[in-house]
Amino acid sequence: MTEVLPEFRPPWAITLWVSDRHIFAEVPVKAGGPPYIAKYPLTTIGLSTALNVLKFVHDQYGHMLYEPPAFKVARKTKLTAKPKVQLTAEQSERIANILKKKGLINE
Repeated sequence: MTEVLPEFRPPWAITLWVSDRHIFAEVPVKAGGPPYIAKYPLTTIGLSTALNVLKFVHDQYGHMLYEPPAFKVARKTKLTAKPKVQLTAEQSERIANILKKKGLINE
């Protein structure tokens, strides 16, 4: 059974998304109310302003230490060793000749 994690983001996390002309930032509100959605122009100055807002919000929560919740990662596949390739003497010799011609081995 999988376990649902609590909120993984720290309290100062801001969600950003873009449209064709704007950068939007969902800024959390300390009082627990609805988040504030800020709109910035889709330019380097707009992105810089959004990052400054992120820094400002982080500084407001700066006294908090954030430890992400611990969770177990389930593997979807088993790690298995690849079977060893069995080469005949003729195949080994042909491979060695090709590698010598390419200068990859010196024998």
